[in-house]
Amino acid sequence: MSLVVPLFEIKMSKKPIAIIKMGDRQVSFVKINKYNSKYFTTKDGQTYELDDEYEYRYKKTGVYFYNFSNSKPLSLASISEIDDVMRDVGESELFNKERFMSTVGQDPSINVENLNIPDDISKDMTPATRRFLQDHATDDETAKTDMMINVHTQSRPIPKYSPHLMGMGMNRTGFAFVQIAYQRIDIVPMYFHEQKAYTQYGVFEIDKDNVYFLKKQMLCFFIVSNERDSIIPPMKKEPYKVMKTMIRKQRFKKIDSFIKPIPSNGKNMDEHLKKKQPIPKSISISSEKKLVQFQADSPSVCFTTMKELHLTKEAVANKLSDPMKKAIPVILIFGGIMAIAVVMSNAPPVIDAVADRVVGKPDVFVMTPEEYEQWEIDNGLKGEGDRRYIAGLGEDEYQAYLDAGGEPYDPGAETFLGVVQGDSSAKTDTFLGVEQEETESKVQTYLGVAIEPAIMPESEIPMIDFIPPVLTAPEILVFEADNTNGMKPKLKVLVVDNIDEGLVAECIPSKNKVFAIGKHNVECHATDSSENVGYVNFSIEITVRDGVEPISIIPKIQPMPGQGFP
Repeated sequence: MSLVVPLFEIKMSKKPIAIIKMGDRQVSFVKINKYNSKYFTTKDGQTYELDDEYEYRYKKTGVYFYNFSNSKPLSLASISEIDDVMRDVGESELFNKERFMSTVGQDPSINVENLNIPDDISKDMTPATRRFLQDHATDDETAKTDMMINVHTQSRPIPKYSPHLMGMGMNRTGFAFVQIAYQRIDIVPMYFHEQKAYTQYGVFEIDKDNVYFLKKQMLCFFIVSNERDSIIPPMKKEPYKVMKTMIRKQRFKKIDSFIKPIPSNGKNMDEHLKKKQPIPKSISISSEKKLVQFQADSPSVCFTTMKELHLTKEAVANKLSDPMKKAIPVILIFGGIMAIAVVMSNAPPVIDAVADRVVGKPDVFVMTPEEYEQWEIDNGLKGEGDRRYIAGLGEDEYQAYLDAGGEPYDPGAETFLGVVQGDSSAKTDTFLGVEQEETESKVQTYLGVAIEPAIMPESEIPMIDFIPPVLTAPEILVFEADNTNGMKPKLKVLVVDNIDEGLVAECIPSKNKVFAIGKHNVECHATDSSENVGYVNFSIEITVRDGVEPISIIPKIQPMPGQGFP
């Protein structure tokens, strides 16, 4: 007894099946346990991405094909066309001109015209193959970021794993995976002789480089049709029984008649069978070399990243235990990313501050008269009559002070914080050059604003916050409903403020609203304690899980007794 192709498990599975080609031509069968809408992870540490455009159907079961080097699924027809085109031009690696130009085309130091750039042979391929190449090389950053965020709320780095299917039996023969229509396959026994495979769908030619194994059991992949409108049926039972009898009796020369039917008169049979006639060849699912420039993401790297993120969370929860040694690099990376995000959100005031320093705008000082006099002496400003600003005020504030009736700066007069004070014999006092109103409560004013010394001590300076909260959310969130009426999605909006903590975003539509199937625009905002409001807009798309039948929430109207509907 040994491992064999788990046909029964595939037929009876209510979940999709992944067929993954490894680096040693071995093939594994995995039962997909999906999480985060479109990802699954095997127990040997590989994370792959689902895309229903490349899902095949075997009976009632969905089947995906993968290569160990890339997280995106394969298209059998596209891989076959890529192989044929590359074989015709003698290339072993498909050149990705778009990725190359995006990398070096914007560099002014590189003259692209002088470079010996290879021809882009993909431009002559079918639209379906070009679309596959684009999908195979494009990483879904939004969905992957959402998955990374969810790691911090999970008890494990991977919420669920996808187990391997363990078919048991005898290795009596190989199996052929035959594409019989668009996104439809069949799995049938395969008998070998020399370089040919004899199956229920006819005779195929085998390329030794396109043979794969499940332990010692041989597997091959063929295409007889990629049409949407029709399905190629298998050979009828009687001819297939005759073929198996001829195989058992080693009459392989006459089996060729299944490829080239003998004329009805039966004449010149040997010459007729010697005529060459093209037959389908086995196709390759080894994409790691020829599509090395079209890889989106490595399945092992994605898994390792999520595992390290979870170790970071556990290290913090356990007060920096031993796993923290592994988590420190990840913390530094994500801390740097968050720091960049905060700096970029506050870029205008930072740029203004740097510009002020560069152009030589004077600093703002708050000092006692003695400190100010000493500062003038230390900086050579004592007795200088062309100073434009007073200590404690910027250029705009000083101009406002003058417009309000303040006295211009006079270095020869007695000053307080750099502001000329009124005569002690005057009936009204001045504070910072502004006449103070005489009131019963002895309330002073500062630049026209009343100040109650008992409430606001002179030493306290209020801090005013003008920076709104920063809201972060993916551009689009995709959720999968288990019915056709919609669902309540979990909105994930991160709110960061420079002062306040624990701010929560309010969204329109609200979080408790049932979203119908389709795409919806959502606007969220958050307000800090200084009444600064931050906003973010994003989209939510609600899809229906495969296989879900439409269900109406409106009850059927029952006719009145004795009546009916026409």
